[in-house]
Amino acid sequence: KSHTFITNPRQYRGPEVLLGLKWFEQSDMWSTACILSECYTGDLFYQTHDSKEHLCLMQAAIGQLPAEMVEKAPSATKTKYFGTTSVNGAAEVAIPSEQQREVGKAMRRQLRPDKIVVRQSHQTLGDLIAALMKFDPRERLTPFEAL
Repeated sequence: KSHTFITNPRQYRGPEVLLGLKWFEQSDMWSTACILSECYTGDLFYQTHDSKEHLCLMQAAIGQLPAEMVEKAPSATKTKYFGTTSVNGAAEVAIPSEQQREVGKAMRRQLRPDKIVVRQSHQTLGDLIAALMKFDPRERLTPFEAL
């Protein structure tokens, strides 16, 4: 069943939730990755209280948001979050100039899911987090696959 209402805390929301797209249980797998990371490191994976900054941090951690996800977002969301288009045609989050320095610092501090583990013996956890934290919900592990 797909949903459009928001039920989880901001720091655990998947990109499809932030973009106002319909979402389903795979969004919970994104949240699981954030929670596993938090349990392992003791810190929120995405330390933000602002949706624009959150999208920027996601891009710092994982890479460019897929253009097809942005294209499917409601026009009000696109207007709210995106301003310019990069050379490759992907939308870039539009950050007001007065916030750019602060958001830039946060992006430089942002961990990547594949670089979260501190011991080689914990690499399986890092691999699991990275497999759950994919932009496209269809590419994330299912609950069954994660077990």
